[in-house]
Amino acid sequence: MAIHAGDWWLGTRCRFTDIDLFFDSERGSHGDKMRRERAARTFCSRCHVQ
Repeated sequence: MAIHAGDWWLGTRCRFTDIDLFFDSERGSHGDKMRRERAARTFCSRCHVQ
């Protein structure tokens, strides 16, 4: 898949993902926030657009 400079987001895994995975509110404990961050990093690590 050839991705042009302005179209990079077309190939992302997160394009149709709930944004709360990346930008959740300040609710929850520190542990909850750490788990969400770990889940987001894992999700992004599987994307070929990095």
